[in-house]
Amino acid sequence: MDIKAFNLNIILRITLVALLAAGLTLAVFYKQVFAAVICALLLLWTVFSLVYYINGVNRKLAYFFDAIRNEDSTLKFPETIRNKAINDLHRSLNRINSYIAGIKLKNEENERFLNELMQSSATGLMAIDEKGYVEQINQAALMIIGLPHLVHIDLLRQKNEPLFNVIEQLSSGKTQILKLADNNGIRQISIKAAQLRFAERQYRIFSMTDIRTELEENELDTWQKLISVLTHEMMNSLAPITSLSNTLGRFFIREGKTVTPEGLTSKDIEQTIHGLSVIEERGKGLLHFVDNYRKLTRIPRPVFTPINIDGWFRRMTMLMRPRLEDGKINFSIQRAEQLVDFPGDEKLLSQVLINLFNNAIDALGETSDRRIVLHTTINPQGKFCIHLTDNGPGISPDNLDKIFVPFFTTKENGSGIGLSLSRQVMHLHGGFITAHSTSDKTTFTLTF
Repeated sequence: MDIKAFNLNIILRITLVALLAAGLTLAVFYKQVFAAVICALLLLWTVFSLVYYINGVNRKLAYFFDAIRNEDSTLKFPETIRNKAINDLHRSLNRINSYIAGIKLKNEENERFLNELMQSSATGLMAIDEKGYVEQINQAALMIIGLPHLVHIDLLRQKNEPLFNVIEQLSSGKTQILKLADNNGIRQISIKAAQLRFAERQYRIFSMTDIRTELEENELDTWQKLISVLTHEMMNSLAPITSLSNTLGRFFIREGKTVTPEGLTSKDIEQTIHGLSVIEERGKGLLHFVDNYRKLTRIPRPVFTPINIDGWFRRMTMLMRPRLEDGKINFSIQRAEQLVDFPGDEKLLSQVLINLFNNAIDALGETSDRRIVLHTTINPQGKFCIHLTDNGPGISPDNLDKIFVPFFTTKENGSGIGLSLSRQVMHLHGGFITAHSTSDKTTFTLTF
């Protein structure tokens, strides 16, 4: 809008009002009735025109803001009128209206895009407001719930009470696994909760994922690895036994006939005795292998008591000191947080830590400046973690994927069950064990 032209128009009208008022005054003073009437009428018309002119701008602005309030982007002001100031105002208002309409269109497109993205997600997504009304829900979530639509969370109680209870009780940042039965069997649903504040309203956001297929694939992969290791171990023992038995048999059966005692030489008897001792040794190896397998299936249930961390670490250090000193290993403990104790079965967890210590000491091998560090942290999820780090050559990426598989070992005389037992113990404690390794460092982490 041309402000100078608008101001000039106002000034001219005010000046005209002043002149007409002066003329009316003079006409009344000199008693010129006709002139006074003309001046009065012109003065009234000029004042009305001035007020109408000023209010015209206010009316246009009021129409414009009403249109914006009602989300009406069709309002257009003419831009071909003679008054340059008003014409400029119309042009500016139309430009603002077009800009707002563009923003509205872009927001609608973004909303449609996000809605399509949400609907195409394989993960079930649901947003619930403070009163329990379902603000947003995608098709994947409805399929998991088993409803064609869901308006309020209370309706879920009638269809699926276990799922309703989890959603009602699950706090922000937490994840829970829920088993649900349907016509296709048992599904395992991972449910994660979060909170979101938007436009002065509080929402609870839930993501729901059917992890049954993933778990089945992981289980199948684990079984395949286990069978591969079992087959390897069994063949290592059975193949030489079978071959040796065949060799020994030829000492006593020749050309299809049993050899008499007189036909045996002292060398035949010596080789037979040696062969039988080898068979005995491999048989004992198989028995030891089976015994280790039985250990994996007979882990006692943990008895939870408060474990004082510093006291437990002192006892573990004293227990491992002979091996640490023999290996000339620099050992240190780092306690970064103020946690005093945590619930667990000290006997079972001590066995886990002993196994990790022994593995770390063995891994150092010929490493110079050998170091092992035992340290504790609280992870971003608030979980208590124990880390054991050594500066050995590390575990190869191929083996890192197999170290928790029962009977897998890279040690010449290893049983391959230590880390498998450790994983089961941590599972019984509601936690897990992980390994991270580089070319110059390996860290095992116990997360509770």
